[in-house]
Amino acid sequence: MKLATTQILLILLCSVCFAQNKSEMLLHRETVELVKGKLVTQKKLEILIGSYEDRIETFSILFQEGDKLEINSAGVRSLTGKKIATFKNRDFTESSYVDGSTFMSDQKLKNIKLPTRDFPYIFEIDYSLEQADYISLAQWSPVYYYAMPVREASLEVTVPEDLNIKTDYDSDIFEFQSTTSDNQTTYSWTAQNIPVYQREVFGPPISDLIPKVWVVPDQFHYAFKGSTQTWQDFGKWLTKMNTDLEELTATEKIKIDQLTTDLTDEKEIIRALYYHMQENTRYVNVSYGIGGLKPYPASYVCENQFGDCKALTIYMKALLKYKGIESFYAPVYGGEERRKVNPDIVASQFNHVILAVPLKQDTLWLENTASYLPTGYLGTFTQGRKTLVVNNEKSQLVDTPPLNIDDVRNEASYSIDMTDLGNVKVNFNQTYRGREFETLSYYIRDGKTNWVNDFLMNRFAFNSTEILSKEINYNRDSLNVKVNGQLKPSAFHRKIGNDILVSVPDLSLPKLENIDERTSPIRIDIPIAQRNTYTFDIGDSYEIRSNIDFEVKTEFGIYKIQSSQQNGSVQVIEEFELSRAHISKQDYHLFYNFFKEIEGLMSKNVIVLSN
Repeated sequence: MKLATTQILLILLCSVCFAQNKSEMLLHRETVELVKGKLVTQKKLEILIGSYEDRIETFSILFQEGDKLEINSAGVRSLTGKKIATFKNRDFTESSYVDGSTFMSDQKLKNIKLPTRDFPYIFEIDYSLEQADYISLAQWSPVYYYAMPVREASLEVTVPEDLNIKTDYDSDIFEFQSTTSDNQTTYSWTAQNIPVYQREVFGPPISDLIPKVWVVPDQFHYAFKGSTQTWQDFGKWLTKMNTDLEELTATEKIKIDQLTTDLTDEKEIIRALYYHMQENTRYVNVSYGIGGLKPYPASYVCENQFGDCKALTIYMKALLKYKGIESFYAPVYGGEERRKVNPDIVASQFNHVILAVPLKQDTLWLENTASYLPTGYLGTFTQGRKTLVVNNEKSQLVDTPPLNIDDVRNEASYSIDMTDLGNVKVNFNQTYRGREFETLSYYIRDGKTNWVNDFLMNRFAFNSTEILSKEINYNRDSLNVKVNGQLKPSAFHRKIGNDILVSVPDLSLPKLENIDERTSPIRIDIPIAQRNTYTFDIGDSYEIRSNIDFEVKTEFGIYKIQSSQQNGSVQVIEEFELSRAHISKQDYHLFYNFFKEIEGLMSKNVIVLSN
């Protein structure tokens, strides 16, 4: 679901290959002006394409059906200024913007294929876009391609002098100035020599790292007039946008009456309706109608049994309303990466919608696009995010509940029979929570058997050559998936004389950047927790000659491993926890040293058995 405003004119579809950053954005200039109530944006780009490996195969401009897009000039020249190609309007093709999940869209692309020879060359384009509907005046970044540095960039916004605006930008990167003349105020931002930003381990997403300028007017027009003075005002606009959408078909009402006829408990009714939605609808992106911002009505989902996040949320809201249960439409920024939402900038900073259902003692949150999640489980996609609970003039920006350490703790128990060293087998019991639970649940519900096997093979502590047997315990009401079975491991022990050296499998930890190479802070939005228990059955022939007993504990988390022997077996319990944290670049060395200490301890995780 695309709930961002259509002023975002970054290229969303292009085949770009950048080998070693030989290409460069020489100029990225954008001017924005309100002309007779319409938003007119003009963009001028000069892009150095260094080689065939760095080429842009197709340059594309995103626009909305109903927008007026004009190509003022476009062409290719050599570095010395020699004209290589000039593109006319007829050279551009037009296509619908349809990704893998989009069924129907009124977003379009204007495309031009660029030369595949005569490198290096400079591609230049100047185009303008006129929009009748807008919320923000600009959501702009000098960075046009993540993998391309920028030499020079500027944004200029001209509005009536009496129009109040809010801005958000990094004053350390942008030079800002404003001038007023003839009842018009022009705001301008310039920046030079913007480098390529790299995503680092446990770092913020690149979208949060790149410099941006946000310009929002206190009054806007999108289908009808709205205000961004407060979140309550913006919520009133969204409430009006969603008016008269919650009517179910007569057939659907009969189904709901039959489904809930014997239910009186409110939570049980919600659960039954939620599972009804999951079983009888599917998610399909339908970005059509008022820029993809207005949801399709509940009746559309009743009749077609599919919809995007907006439509499915409206449908679920209508089901609850029919049974007298109040709920609220709630835009949120969803995704594996938690993006920053600025509460001081009232605008559409969201790309997804969920449903808030207030109960007597708490609020139940419903994710309406995933058929494999239990009732009330938001999961990693929308946990701990800012969301706008839309309730007309009572709308408010709130936080969705975050996942805590126990919500994401994965557990594994391995029983290893070592009485016959030539035929070692491992019985396992695993419990998956958090992101792993969500992924595995999706594979199971969708019948992706091969994906399930690959998932398990990649997460066994032992390097396994074969899964001999497995049993999966999946319950749609549960917040975990349990798997047990037997596997045949690769060698994890070696014999030296009369001794056996048993290596306890290492945790799979990401490789951090060196302290002097790190450029961004640490941001862990979802905690990580793993508990492994290994029971080595060694019989009466062997005894432990060396134990394992290590622990490191810091503000960032803990690592602990301990071994013991009893009744012919050796048990090793290993625990690792990484807390939710935002750690500055200045304190990165402390976090780095914590990981290095764990790595040092894991290298010593060897049990020596003697007979």
